[in-house]
Amino acid sequence: MQVLAAAVHIERFDPSADEPRLRACYEIAAAAQPEDDPNAPPLSYSGFLAWWIYGMAGVPQQTWLATSDTGTPVGCYLLELPERENKGMAYRGHRLGLHVKVAMLEWLAEAEPQVRRVVTDNAVDNKHMIAVNDELGHRVTDQFQRFELDVAAARTLVAAR
Repeated sequence: MQVLAAAVHIERFDPSADEPRLRACYEIAAAAQPEDDPNAPPLSYSGFLAWWIYGMAGVPQQTWLATSDTGTPVGCYLLELPERENKGMAYRGHRLGLHVKVAMLEWLAEAEPQVRRVVTDNAVDNKHMIAVNDELGHRVTDQFQRFELDVAAARTLVAAR
């Protein structure tokens, strides 16, 4: 476990065995979504659970949680090699995203020295994480669109045919 100067503790956890931590990460991500990805539909818990336990990219992944000195969850990170990061709204602007990424990269260098490259993604509107990624030396290699479909609306369209 890494401890930061502001008494933030960062540790890895198993999302399939630790539902309270997984739920905390969901709540952080759901609270941050309007700012991080304002055009995305609301994040469902079941979708989040599938993403963080089973993954979407078909690559190894790890889950990390940052807590305050009182044990309050303040940030979380899904390392997919590629990765995805979220942090609690009250801790935004305090460089927590940078500290969590640095802790993950330090762990990765020691535990998985054969890994030579990581990939990160975030919404184009998330200027704070873009700045963190720039500071860490990431470079833009691709841009993509994500398409999402409201299932109820799709059923209405299919029924109308």
